[in-house]
Amino acid sequence: MERILVSIDSQDSDLGPGIHAVNLAKRIKAKVFILLVKRPGPRQEDPQEKDLIARLEQLIDQARAEGLNLEYFVSEGVLENETLRFIQQNAISLLVVGQPPNGGEPALKQFHRNLENIRLRVDCRIEVVHQRDQSVVTERK
Repeated sequence: MERILVSIDSQDSDLGPGIHAVNLAKRIKAKVFILLVKRPGPRQEDPQEKDLIARLEQLIDQARAEGLNLEYFVSEGVLENETLRFIQQNAISLLVVGQPPNGGEPALKQFHRNLENIRLRVDCRIEVVHQRDQSVVTERK
């Protein structure tokens, strides 16, 4: 059975990787693991993070209601390290991550460096989900 990991930074707001993984898992009868990684250290309550968690839990509840085998984990640390550890400990066969929607060239380069570090250290496929530009998305008829 395919084992899909969705690794999400708590500072991100995009659920695209989670939605992609859930839809894929429905088609191929896979198990999904969602790992939410919070940054270490003392933090003040972040409304954006709180909103992300609420939307993520709604996605999880909906997927479970549809019979999907899904587990949810929260970790604290560096996203790359926590993702690597989780893949190694849980025999993950596919990692789904979201590309940062903006932040400029330095953020994109760092994302690709981190992804390459993960790719070189684990034996699983990786899918990168790109966030849709909301100004282009139109309603289907």
